[in-house]
Amino acid sequence: MLIIVKLIGLAIFVLGFLMLLKPELINKIFEYFKQGQRIYFCGIGRLIIGSLFLYTASACRISFIMYILGSIVLLSGGLIFILKKDKSIKILEFLQNKDDKFLRGMCMVVMGIGALILIAI
Repeated sequence: MLIIVKLIGLAIFVLGFLMLLKPELINKIFEYFKQGQRIYFCGIGRLIIGSLFLYTASACRISFIMYILGSIVLLSGGLIFILKKDKSIKILEFLQNKDDKFLRGMCMVVMGIGALILIAI
């Protein structure tokens, strides 16, 4: 299970790095999830990943980080279903309309979270 979590952390870090190099990739990802019911698949993915983080947290070197990240990811996955599609899409559109500096900063935060997962395991 820890290998899966490590792969997720690596994927998050790499995705943040790719988005840092090409900020237009963020808009493509947002546009992809705005179509149809895809936003709910994102919510399901977050629920699964958050549960996996919480499940494996006790086996990690720095378990409290995994408990915190797992709780945040699980909560954000649940919020997608609570807020419904319209509100979730408005949040995506709000983020899409930000300038490149903000988006690059957001990418650095994503990379930091990926690195934090890798360090915590």
